[in-house]
Amino acid sequence: TFGEHKLTVVIDAGHGDNDPGALSITGRHEKDFTLATSKKVVDLLSKDKRINVLMTRSDDTFIPLDDRVSFANDIAADLFLSIHGNSAKATVSGTETYYNRPESLAFANAIHKYAVPATGFADRKVREADFRVITKTTMPAVLLEVGYLSNKNDEAAMYKEAFQDKLAASLVVAIKEY
Repeated sequence: TFGEHKLTVVIDAGHGDNDPGALSITGRHEKDFTLATSKKVVDLLSKDKRINVLMTRSDDTFIPLDDRVSFANDIAADLFLSIHGNSAKATVSGTETYYNRPESLAFANAIHKYAVPATGFADRKVREADFRVITKTTMPAVLLEVGYLSNKNDEAAMYKEAFQDKLAASLVVAIKEY
């Protein structure tokens, strides 16, 4: 038990404004998927009084990567989760969870364990990478690539409300379990 200590979780909706992220196969922007999904995660998490949940962006604004990092570091967040949509060849599909530092691995495994069944996409494993938001943060930090916006099946699912709801609920379970 944390006693009176509230767990502070930062949810980072990837991209924003003049940095739209990947363009989906039907011409939609990654930044819209990440914001919609992130808001759902925040809404669910904030129902738990033990958790103080903050977003790096709550609307279509551009926030430089280093500002996302310093935001989380300055408030001494306990966990950092960045939500993204991937892009590659049209044939590539699946969910990947990235971490950088050893202390983030258990959190990455928890996120991945719940995200994969929620998406129903191929399991593309927990992987190590050097994305700024997971290297420069001082708390366990994970970057989730939910699916491929360049894949017609992944993309069609990712912009559906029901898919985002299910994914958000799974991420909340993962955060609470971790």
